[in-house]
Amino acid sequence: MILLSFDTEEFDVPREHGVDFPLDEAMKVSVYGTNRILDCLKKNGVKATFFCTSNFAENAPEVMRRIMDEGHEVAAHGCDHWQTAAGFRCQPFKRNLGTSYRQNDRRLSPTAYVSRIRYRT
Repeated sequence: MILLSFDTEEFDVPREHGVDFPLDEAMKVSVYGTNRILDCLKKNGVKATFFCTSNFAENAPEVMRRIMDEGHEVAAHGCDHWQTAAGFRCQPFKRNLGTSYRQNDRRLSPTAYVSRIRYRT
């Protein structure tokens, strides 16, 4: 048995190092990488759990649909990894886990058409 999970989020490495990186560019990197992972899983007949930020889910609905259509589990991974910035509507979940948890539930569920199954910070 193979058990795999992936944190699926907007690419935030530049911001972790103080480099301004726009959301649309971050999403291009994340969508490309997630599709490559999905291709590999499909080729090998493996299912996984994708812990997705609600920012990713809202900005990549086609990838969310593919994840579900290919039989993978979708779970919550907070709103985003960044501090509040232009283009991001979530409160930083490190400051207020309870509020963010409820926000993520409302934002991820309608986008992904699933209820929250698991949550990883």
